[in-house]
Amino acid sequence: MKKKIKRNWTPEEEAAYQKLKEDISKIIERAEKKGIPIRNVRDDLLHCQSCRTYEDVLFGDGKRRTFLKSGVETNREFIVLDHRERRREKGRIVHFTTTYRYVCGVCGVHQSSRFTSDFSLD
Repeated sequence: MKKKIKRNWTPEEEAAYQKLKEDISKIIERAEKKGIPIRNVRDDLLHCQSCRTYEDVLFGDGKRRTFLKSGVETNREFIVLDHRERRREKGRIVHFTTTYRYVCGVCGVHQSSRFTSDFSLD
């Protein structure tokens, strides 16, 4: 188990960190105004609970592809209906929860999946 090292930031370091967060937010907002998607870009790989169709990214090309349960590639993609992100900070840990509502492109079943991730600001 990895031991977490707690840093005691000075007020100057904390202020510099807060300014960095604000500057990054401004960069993201400017990019999105220009039509470059930064937030809500889907990194998670979906799968169907009914027919076992799944998404994967093949090494090398980095493109999202859809495969049947048998492993055969198909061009029928998942249709994302809703995408919600929640963020919660607890100390220096940021918890992200992303929920997708989607329809399987192969069998048409409506379903949802939730993905969670934690990041340490230390």
